[in-house]
Amino acid sequence: TIYRFGSERTSRPIEVYIKEGKVVFIKKRPTVNDKLFLKDYLEKFGDPEFTLYSSLNEFKAYVFFNEGLVVIAHQGERGDVYELRYFLPTTPEEFLETWGEDLSSNPQLQPSY
Repeated sequence: TIYRFGSERTSRPIEVYIKEGKVVFIKKRPTVNDKLFLKDYLEKFGDPEFTLYSSLNEFKAYVFFNEGLVVIAHQGERGDVYELRYFLPTTPEEFLETWGEDLSSNPQLQPSY
């Protein structure tokens, strides 16, 4: 079951995935006021186990399997965080099969907006 909750970004609610009465996945876009940057996550958790391409140009997904965290951030110098995804720690294979359907090991050629 997926629940969507309003957020300051009304066009993109927080998504909470529930399975057997437990939260198994959360997808959230921070607001501009949150001021989240990739470097902060790298300092806290070290290098990600996987770096994947997002379906959006100029953004990559940095996956920390042991932390149950994906940080999708701009590839520019600041590394502004576009989206955070929280999941139960798992293997790379299970993550890609369950939660990584929109991520790829190859760059996607999408139009920039």
